[in-house]
Amino acid sequence: MTEPGVRQRAVLVTRPEPQAHQLSDAIRAAGGEPVELPMLAIKVYPENQAIKDKILNLDFYDIVITVSPTAAKAGLALIDNYWPQVPAHLMWLAVGAASRQILLDYGLDAKAPDDGSNSESLLQMPALQNVTGLRILIMKGKDGRPMLAETLAAAGANVDSMDLYERDMPQYSEDELSAIMSHHKPDVVTATSVAIIENLEAIVSPVLPGLKALPLIVASERIAARAEHLGFKQVIIAKGASDEALLNALNSLF
Repeated sequence: MTEPGVRQRAVLVTRPEPQAHQLSDAIRAAGGEPVELPMLAIKVYPENQAIKDKILNLDFYDIVITVSPTAAKAGLALIDNYWPQVPAHLMWLAVGAASRQILLDYGLDAKAPDDGSNSESLLQMPALQNVTGLRILIMKGKDGRPMLAETLAAAGANVDSMDLYERDMPQYSEDELSAIMSHHKPDVVTATSVAIIENLEAIVSPVLPGLKALPLIVASERIAARAEHLGFKQVIIAKGASDEALLNALNSLF
């Protein structure tokens, strides 16, 4: 028998693909009804000379940080093109559990914060407490938060960032949105980034006037603050951005 919680609830899943599918599977397994409507469109960049130069000089670095599953997958695909064996001395860190799992599956001894899936949690890890003189490569998306690189540089590290993809606002027709909302009106909404919150405001609010009154599960206090500023009334902060953390928050809500 399905445990109490998210069962029979319609959950708006706003992660970009393919992460949206993974969260949907977890919600479905718990007896809920996922309603997939990605609020970010991810465009991975083709290889360019700046990216190639950093990959070819991978053994120059001491630490490589991946800030998202997309960054981890795109970065590893590039490394695979040029490095039959990844330099053994590198320390691999990931902002969240999903990114870490991608690195582990590749055969890397990666670490991630035990609690939380954000830059603040990553910066509390013992490996980053004394970075003076260390050479650090951050694999990330364009226009991501600069806080991680700035904090590490201020602490004495030599930091390079490698933009591997960009996030765009997805395009949905009004008829498409209206059909989704009328047939699968959500009981609760999930959001794992500030950009997702802002795109919900721009895309979904016009076709779902009650959106901001629905419970909203977010992945951090920073996202919650932005959501509340935009007028969302019931904001619940999960213990990170992982599928498990979001599902636990959903189950505790009902």
